[in-house]
Amino acid sequence: MNNKEKEHVVQSEYENARVPLDKRRGFWGLFAVWMGYVFVVTTMQVGGIIALGSDFRQLMLSTLISCSILFVLAAFMAYISQREGLTFTLMCRYAFGRLGLWIPVFLVIITCVSWFSIDAWLIGATVHTLMPSIPIVPICILAVAAITITALYGIRAMTWLSNIAVPLIFIFGIISMVKSVNTAGIDNLINHVPDVGKAIPMTAAIALGVGSFSHGAIANTAEVLRFSKSPKQAIGVMFIAMMFGNAFMLLFGGLGMLSTGEYDMGLILKAQGLLGPAFAVVILNLWSTAQGLVYASINAIGAAIRVQRKWIALGIGVIALIMALNHFIDHFGAWIDVNAKFIPPFAGIIIGDYFVLYGRKFPDPEKYEEVMPKVNYSGLITWIVGSLLAGFSLLEFGIPTFNYILVCVVLKVILSKYVFKDDKLILDLIKQESAA
Repeated sequence: MNNKEKEHVVQSEYENARVPLDKRRGFWGLFAVWMGYVFVVTTMQVGGIIALGSDFRQLMLSTLISCSILFVLAAFMAYISQREGLTFTLMCRYAFGRLGLWIPVFLVIITCVSWFSIDAWLIGATVHTLMPSIPIVPICILAVAAITITALYGIRAMTWLSNIAVPLIFIFGIISMVKSVNTAGIDNLINHVPDVGKAIPMTAAIALGVGSFSHGAIANTAEVLRFSKSPKQAIGVMFIAMMFGNAFMLLFGGLGMLSTGEYDMGLILKAQGLLGPAFAVVILNLWSTAQGLVYASINAIGAAIRVQRKWIALGIGVIALIMALNHFIDHFGAWIDVNAKFIPPFAGIIIGDYFVLYGRKFPDPEKYEEVMPKVNYSGLITWIVGSLLAGFSLLEFGIPTFNYILVCVVLKVILSKYVFKDDKLILDLIKQESAA
């Protein structure tokens, strides 16, 4: 790749336009990149928390249910993004308007950068655990720099890294889980009962499982799956990733907690005598996840303002480093809860727009940008209502996440069609062009 080609890759990942059909990619490359998102150590930590407060039946059942919910959410987002070739933030532009777009953009940025800071710190901590003479901070700085660079070069560089990381993570994950079962004993695992005062109800276990990756399933899916060649390919990637990949990480952390008393990947592997052999695996795992988060953040900002990708990446790296060095990782649990409440409404809004309001065809984002309202109040109010319902746990029956999303689908369509009519001008122009 010559310098001119490199500059083009850095400057454009189609963050402001549809991915052309001739730029779509094959199954394995996208699957590897997406599994890099899914194989995230924070999901292991959630698995450990669920295992600590559950019996074995609840651990397995809550894993199955939460992964099924995540698959359904991700499948909708994957289908829409593949058909449209658009990023999450471009799809949100219709629902929130040119200025209102900053609401989903801000939430994507702050969530992804927060996760990035956690992964960067964990890389430093893992190196320090294996080699105590090396301090955490310098490694954390190097990690931020390396992760930002691969994310800056987009899907091609991310695929290269994920092709190495994903198989190794899977291999050592299986080895670790076998060791966990052998150490704890299959009978002890099956008969495990949480300590008094630490038990959590099934609904809470499911909420934790969904919250561990709700942001990824909803807000990050489009960044990768818009490069898919067909809906079947996109949904296939999501099925394997959610039902097997995400479940794998939850059980990796859960069994590790019951066996070693730890739910961090590095500490589990260290307790099992595997940290040395799997050292590169831990680093690659964290790196492959974090690069996807940086990539999503760059695309989100790039869809809102026209700034060169390299400057956006630099700003993200600096902010993440500051957060990492100030131990944002200590707030991990609270951040999972925020994700479970404030991210799912976006899925309902986009699904309502795509399948009902726009009839399975979003208008071209560049062609209609000038006629979009500054603020689409139907989308804004729908997101506020959905977030408040989830925040105050007002629909906690059946599968709560689906309840909140369904409310947002219905409310967005009603408000758009009969109250604010924010989308009317675009819809009228589309009808006129179709008639002509």
